[in-house]
Amino acid sequence: WRDWSSDVCSSDLATISLALLPALALAQPIQTWRLGPDTDTQATPLGGIVLSGGAGEVDPAMQWFLQRAGGGDVLILRVSGSDGYQNYFYNELGIDVASVETIKFTAPSAASADYVTQRIAEAEAIWLAGGDQSNYIDYWQGTPVEDGLHALAVTANGWRTPSSVPAHAAGTVWTCAGQPPQPPRTSIRRRS
Repeated sequence: WRDWSSDVCSSDLATISLALLPALALAQPIQTWRLGPDTDTQATPLGGIVLSGGAGEVDPAMQWFLQRAGGGDVLILRVSGSDGYQNYFYNELGIDVASVETIKFTAPSAASADYVTQRIAEAEAIWLAGGDQSNYIDYWQGTPVEDGLHALAVTANGWRTPSSVPAHAAGTVWTCAGQPPQPPRTSIRRRS
């Protein structure tokens, strides 16, 4: 064991701390994975919604979803897990898309990250990967992510959502607390 306190003075620690501050400020609470070019592909999506969940995927439904992207960029948003849909969408279903990117939110603050909002705006189709669906609402309510998903629904781009959100795109909102459907409103809300 060595006592480093005699070798490092407090001014050295302050210098080291200040040097790390910019790196810490730039760190975003997201993880990303991507297959395909890291550019925004211009495509004309066909629009559509796939309601799926609770078990394995149905290949014809997933192929239909990818066709709705019109050969453009597919974005997977998730709050748990990793890159499980990447290869499946990009290589295994036989539908050409420009890219597939997964963004995993590791904290609610990611919902305001410029990178995330840019990718949502550039996507021709968005897949919400499921998991604890209340996290989507906790992380995204009142954020640029929620605004981007609303804009996507209004423009009729293709997207798939967990059961807490799909009815919203069709004009109804289901809450996570098992409440009956509510009339459409401008934000996703969670009832306790």
